[in-house]
Amino acid sequence: MPARPLATAIALLLASATGRADGDALRIVPSESPGWPQFRGPRRDAVSLETNLLRSWPEAGPPLLWQVTNIGTGYSSPIIVGDSIFVTGDIGEDLVLIALDLDGREKWRASQGRSWAKPYPGARATPTHDGGRLFLMNAHGRLACMDATTGAELWAVDVLARFGARNIQWAISECVVVDRDRVIVCPGGPGTMIAALDKRTGDTAWSSGPLRFTRTQKSGGATLDPPAPDCDTAGYASPMLFTRGDRRLVAGAAGRHYFIADADAGTLVWSHEIPTTWEVIGSIPVISGDSVIFSAPDKAETRRFRLLSDPTGIQAQLVWQSPMDNCHGGLLAHGDQLFGSGYRRSRGWSQIDARTGQFVGGTLEIAGGSALFADGRIYAFSEDGTLALLEPTPQGPRSAGTCRPPPPPGVRTPQRDAWAHPALFAGRLYIRNHAHLACYDVRARR
Repeated sequence: MPARPLATAIALLLASATGRADGDALRIVPSESPGWPQFRGPRRDAVSLETNLLRSWPEAGPPLLWQVTNIGTGYSSPIIVGDSIFVTGDIGEDLVLIALDLDGREKWRASQGRSWAKPYPGARATPTHDGGRLFLMNAHGRLACMDATTGAELWAVDVLARFGARNIQWAISECVVVDRDRVIVCPGGPGTMIAALDKRTGDTAWSSGPLRFTRTQKSGGATLDPPAPDCDTAGYASPMLFTRGDRRLVAGAAGRHYFIADADAGTLVWSHEIPTTWEVIGSIPVISGDSVIFSAPDKAETRRFRLLSDPTGIQAQLVWQSPMDNCHGGLLAHGDQLFGSGYRRSRGWSQIDARTGQFVGGTLEIAGGSALFADGRIYAFSEDGTLALLEPTPQGPRSAGTCRPPPPPGVRTPQRDAWAHPALFAGRLYIRNHAHLACYDVRARR
């Protein structure tokens, strides 16, 4: 064997044995904005560094500071920057972006295109704050940049039209990520899988080209005979920006693939097709150690891929797969533990060893949903509207308190679509349930 291939093979073997690739851990690129400035927080990982929070809740739950009930229908989450809270909602025929002060009083609201009136109506994407501006993709693929102080629109781009893509069955849901002077978007389709726009002007900075594959089944699982060439569409998950050594990378999900792209070169460097029945991948990728963890519903389950280097760029080695199938509530990693809820194959909430994929423990007492981690506790918001505080233990998560806020006006019970992710900043927990936004005080009393 020639010297270079032999050295590469040895390096890959050592990486596999040690769980590291050339000693390079993966590192999330955090937002440059303060507060809770984007989907799932400063690092997009649903992990807060705040401390001195309540260790358990009384029977009625944490103290409610205020609530508003006029923010429109939607599944998007609030963000908090400085003295402002920003949240989107569908009101009539419009998607509306609303700014509130820290006491819930409205500062301004601005229309950002059409609402989504087809199945599962409501606002999808959470805005992203960067440098005094807000970046928001609506359900129809319109990306707008707005002044965060006034709501004035600075520029807007129809991303789907620009890259020749089509909307997906349940609408574009991407919470865009800002990478220095660029905004990353994932339109899919025959034009490009992932692209970057200049955040000052909306001009295209780079585009990757499409993610091509051979389609063997239709959406819904029926066999396609004969197979046909195709280009993958956008998925429902938002991208995650991270580094490996000095290389900036983006992990994302299409309709039928996981993928990784080079954030500087604008090229797809890895993709992996998975068996998604309805071409729905809604769970944002998780960065853990030297690996990226992806999850999807049904047969796709949860899989950990260790990133390795070779002369051609990036290789991804499957480390383990778990039957936990997350739909859109997202998973989170803290230390060597992975937390989240399943969908059809894995009900309730689970705690998994992120190194091995082994099930640690779980609870079926709380319906699945979304969560964040702070001060040794999991703040879980279930799709039925239940809010819970969970404590991780060596045997799995156990309850440290639950409450059930009243559902917003007009929402039928039992509810199954409270899908907004919680937000936490300055000891305040924000829970959105369609038109209802509640702010709780979760600080421990000294």
